[in-house]
Amino acid sequence: MYGLANILAGLATQDIGTRVKRTKRNAALYILSAIFALTAFVATIMGGGIYLANIYSPMAAAFLIAIGTLAASVVILVAVLIQNRIERRRHHARKALVASATVTALRQFSGWKTPLLLIAAGGLGYLVMQSLKDEETDSG
Repeated sequence: MYGLANILAGLATQDIGTRVKRTKRNAALYILSAIFALTAFVATIMGGGIYLANIYSPMAAAFLIAIGTLAASVVILVAVLIQNRIERRRHHARKALVASATVTALRQFSGWKTPLLLIAAGGLGYLVMQSLKDEETDSG
């Protein structure tokens, strides 16, 4: 019995170690990729500024670039707000589904007095812990 437990523990440890190594490697590569993407973005903005400065005045080119980046940031901000609203609605729908399932389960156990109290106390504790966890993630 100990042999099987040792093998399983070794596999779990090896799997966790592999996952940690993979995550570190991916994080480093994502950072490197982000640096190159940011460099390309800055070079594109500078090239666009030089091009527009040849067509218009340098002041007009800077103004056009500022308006373009402002418009892009507003579009991204609106997209994030829409995603947050959708996620909030899904979260409320999941909460309502859990509450409905809890009520249905309590109806099934309504003939049992002691298990009913235990289940109700457990469900209430679970909902309180979930709401506390949700408040932590919302404030953090």
